[in-house]
Amino acid sequence: MKKILFTLSALLIGFASCTGPMGPQGPQGPSGKDGNANWIVTDFKIFSADWVSVFDKNGNFLLYEYIFDYEDLNDFVYNNRAYLAYIEVVEGNTKIQRQLPYTITHETDGVLWEQRIASDYANGSIRFYVVNTDFRDNRPDDMLFRVVLL
Repeated sequence: MKKILFTLSALLIGFASCTGPMGPQGPQGPSGKDGNANWIVTDFKIFSADWVSVFDKNGNFLLYEYIFDYEDLNDFVYNNRAYLAYIEVVEGNTKIQRQLPYTITHETDGVLWEQRIASDYANGSIRFYVVNTDFRDNRPDDMLFRVVLL
């Protein structure tokens, strides 16, 4: 009985506290510090001819890659911040940024295959790479990437 009475009392107080006119606005607080999100945004362009083929130890084609030196990716960023990588694609007349990894489906001679585009990074460098699902040695087109360090 006490539990029911307590529950009903709590509900009545809860509903009663939601009624009535709103009070006046309080005084303006002190101004905050001008800040900066400290984002670093960098674009990377890779031309088709610049992609480097990577093979396994038996000479089988694996992927294409390109590695940039990137001094903004230092120990502090690597250990304490985050990065986002995008590829710019054009659909119709519209440029769109797609977050990596990104997969593109192609058709060659009636056969579907995919390109997976991704990136990874280490202290001082960033690598972009393209893996073809059927390990075709199809050189990627020119690609524009954007990296945001947060």
